[in-house]
Amino acid sequence: MLYYLNIPVPTDLSERVSAFEQKWQGSAKSDPHVTLVIPRLLLADRSEQDLIARLEIAFATVPAFPIHMTGLDYFGRKSVVHIGVERSPAFAYCHEIAMQAVEEFLAPSAGEHASISHPHVTLATRLSPEKGERAWQEALPQNWSGGFLCNQVQLLRIGPRDARWIVVATLPLAS
Repeated sequence: MLYYLNIPVPTDLSERVSAFEQKWQGSAKSDPHVTLVIPRLLLADRSEQDLIARLEIAFATVPAFPIHMTGLDYFGRKSVVHIGVERSPAFAYCHEIAMQAVEEFLAPSAGEHASISHPHVTLATRLSPEKGERAWQEALPQNWSGGFLCNQVQLLRIGPRDARWIVVATLPLAS
């Protein structure tokens, strides 16, 4: 089983992002979010229940914090159109706590996205250069800036037969 951690976005933003995503890439495997820990395998000698217990303890020490969205952006040749998220000290701290908490439970991650150096909310992904440019032009006049309070983190799981990621735990942050 694969697991990952994310910060869910508020309903109004989620609806806007989902509508854009549906138009440009089709349905997504998870709801709009900001990724904290990329998908990783649960280690063979670990259980989901123990992972959740560890995460509950870890996130109970992380204060709720504001997420600042910096506006429309993209990766590559507009193959991924997204809303940039500021990597604030509070976000970086939350990410660090998440990484420490999963260290003994999930297999190590590798690759260019392992560090979450560019946090974001994906609007559409796996776009051809032409489709990416059209999606970019449609998104450009819209306001994608703003913010919201991060007061919870979600743990999600997907198995080989699952069509979508399943939320297995919602972990509140300290108030």
